[in-house]
Amino acid sequence: MPSGAEAVVRASGRASRGHAPRRRIPWALTAALLAALLLAAGCIEEPPAPPAVEAGSATPAPVATTGEPLRAETIERLAREVTLRVRNLGCGGLATGSAVAIGSDLLVTNRHVIEGADRLEVTTWDGHTLTVGVAKAATTHDIAVAEVDGGLPDAAAVAAADVEAGADVLVAGYPRGGALSIAEGRVTRRTEDLLFGAEAGALALDVEVRPGNSGGPVLDAEGRLVGIVYAYAEGDGRGFAVPVSALRDALEAGEALVDVPDCPPGT
Repeated sequence: MPSGAEAVVRASGRASRGHAPRRRIPWALTAALLAALLLAAGCIEEPPAPPAVEAGSATPAPVATTGEPLRAETIERLAREVTLRVRNLGCGGLATGSAVAIGSDLLVTNRHVIEGADRLEVTTWDGHTLTVGVAKAATTHDIAVAEVDGGLPDAAAVAAADVEAGADVLVAGYPRGGALSIAEGRVTRRTEDLLFGAEAGALALDVEVRPGNSGGPVLDAEGRLVGIVYAYAEGDGRGFAVPVSALRDALEAGEALVDVPDCPPGT
């Protein structure tokens, strides 16, 4: 994959339609709560109809992470349970993306996945649909944090530091709003953030991602969250992720998070 200025990366834009103003709820997630969660622990386009999933399916016991490498099937199970489908209803129609749970009612996704929404919904792996009550976005990265009205089945631990080039990772998401996709790969290098110019840069992955993967998790061999997918390279479709250091900076500086833009006037 080309590097530096030679790479052409894309993050698909938001959908738009006529709207009613989205309700404003005071941001109740304090810096202390965000810090406690950290210590404890797509590209979007018009989608097809999501596959039918029976709500209320039996929920397996949460996957505990211990800091030791996990079996491949255990990480895949964790990826399935913490990865969410996002439905953005607003500014032009229905659009979808992905997200990852980092608390019982807290998720992380991309700013571009949830911009311009009249209503935001997330669906869990077992078919439960939850409404997003509060959403905030980082000002310097393609990251957004949202609080849902209801409990999430499991949460990913947030890694303390960025992974090195060559690290094995698992990438999960709901491409084109369809079935969950889980792919194994590696971090190939640390590179520039050509879309947003964030100082933290981006992680280049040897995993192909598609529209709808944006906002999905990148997990390391211990099942920890090390990145958030946000873009792909035109041509080979290889993915780029916001590194966990940028995510931690955004969460720990809660006052730097801003309201997510609604639909522009007249749309």
